[in-house]
Amino acid sequence: MYDLPLHKRIYYRALGFEYSLTYWTRGHRFLGFRISAIVMWLAFVPLLAVWRQDSSGVILALALLFGLWVAGLYWRARRVGYKKFVAGETAVLPPGELEPLPTNQRIPLKASGIFGVSDREEQVLMCPAEYWRVPMGDHTVMAQPEPGRFLYQFFNAAKLQNFQQGWLIHGPTPQSVLAVTFFSNWGKETISLRELYQGSDESGREKKRRTIYLCFDDKEDERAVWHTILSDAREKRRTRN
Repeated sequence: MYDLPLHKRIYYRALGFEYSLTYWTRGHRFLGFRISAIVMWLAFVPLLAVWRQDSSGVILALALLFGLWVAGLYWRARRVGYKKFVAGETAVLPPGELEPLPTNQRIPLKASGIFGVSDREEQVLMCPAEYWRVPMGDHTVMAQPEPGRFLYQFFNAAKLQNFQQGWLIHGPTPQSVLAVTFFSNWGKETISLRELYQGSDESGREKKRRTIYLCFDDKEDERAVWHTILSDAREKRRTRN
């Protein structure tokens, strides 16, 4: 992120603060009401006040614009999932031989994106998670939004569409992440865990384009996962050729 111009860094930090604030107020309550709803209601209080005082049209317009601006901030943040991905402009492929992880070795991380089980999907943001690769070649990311509740995403080299290093904008400090884009048929009324691990035929199933973001506390863990995914992608490309 430090390779970006100063004005972009300032903008992304401000945007990250906006996303984290709107996300926090949406997820917390006061007296039974979401704080985000209270904030948006308060944003229109000045409009009500100046309207009752028979203020000029200019003041009324400014008060209305302020309320709409606050509501717009919440609408925009919710529409993009309270985050923004910025691809690293100086990211390079790892030099030398790749060192993929052994199968079933789990790596802790924080995950963002759409995850699910066979009957539902939901958006998670910087959620505690684990990554591992199964013997059949699928890459598994298991998110745990609450203790004892797990959501999943799966992909392999055949489904992989894009793989980038970059930054996730959420909070005052951008987070280094790996962005993985793939075609998924995991979720409501699709493939089950048993079918996935048994290598079930997936032809004819509806596929959706998904992007998930993987954030690591340890740079060595990030490097190991990067090597593992890239190694599978390169091997798939060699077999096609």
